[in-house]
Amino acid sequence: MPGNAQAESLLLEAIEIDPENARAWAELARLRWRVLGTGASARDDVQAIRDAINRSISIDPDDPSALAYLAASVGDFDGDIQQAAQIYQRAIALNPADEHLVRAGIIFLTNHGAAEDAIALGEYGLLRNPVCHLCADNLVYAYFRGQRYTEAEALARSIVALHDRGYWLVGQAMLLQGRAQEALDWFEDMPHGAARNANMAMAMFDLARHAESERLLESFPDAESPEMLQGIHVWAYAWTRRYDAAFSAFESMFEYRQKYGGETILRRKAWQMSRIAASPWMVRLHDDPRWPSLATKLGVSDEQRAALDFELTLPAAW
Repeated sequence: MPGNAQAESLLLEAIEIDPENARAWAELARLRWRVLGTGASARDDVQAIRDAINRSISIDPDDPSALAYLAASVGDFDGDIQQAAQIYQRAIALNPADEHLVRAGIIFLTNHGAAEDAIALGEYGLLRNPVCHLCADNLVYAYFRGQRYTEAEALARSIVALHDRGYWLVGQAMLLQGRAQEALDWFEDMPHGAARNANMAMAMFDLARHAESERLLESFPDAESPEMLQGIHVWAYAWTRRYDAAFSAFESMFEYRQKYGGETILRRKAWQMSRIAASPWMVRLHDDPRWPSLATKLGVSDEQRAALDFELTLPAAW
């Protein structure tokens, strides 16, 4: 990833000029998170992220961006969801419009059963920073989780118009509203690749075009190669009721994490397991007797979500 390497080099130069630049350290943590799991040692990658976060916090304990990454590290690496929630709550009290906080906070709250809080935070942040496309992307997911599909589709269409990205979010919003043929027509116009195949397979399944759906599903990476699996693959398995394949993929991801990360919970885009599990695309998997155990293992069971100690407080006039 040459672009990331260049960005890290520039950040390190900035830090060398001003070692007390808390925001530069927080940006370094964010950048290192983006490449997590691509180095020789996952443990070293995680430690490098922690070091950058801790340095930023030591310089400015009230920097909401640094606190957001600290909360994410506590939740993702340590598995302490309650402590993460308290840190997010403190960061929101300091500046609920901070871009890094809004992006990370939406994901956390959506994953852990607080979709309406995620939506409120996302709408607040996006109103103040309408060009934050990742804030918008994550807010679409929160709308999905909150079953607010009309709003999700409207926001997804605005992402397409403003940023020329997120096309598949529009089709997914259609599919969640039961408009499978419209969704399929939309997906067919997407560039060829894994996301197109997965989304088309899901739409075809809902249209009872099972043989065609099956052919697309067979093009996915094998579950024995979890580093190649994307969340969309697992969602497609669950949505099309290929439950054994979905559970097999999760188990392979766990084994891969243990092999390359020890007890560390890696958060690579290819296998953000709690986010995958919290997706509305997994809802059909919930009827399988294996689901409660898996959900608990991932920290997204109904009981765990209900126990989340978090209270969102935003400025009264916004």
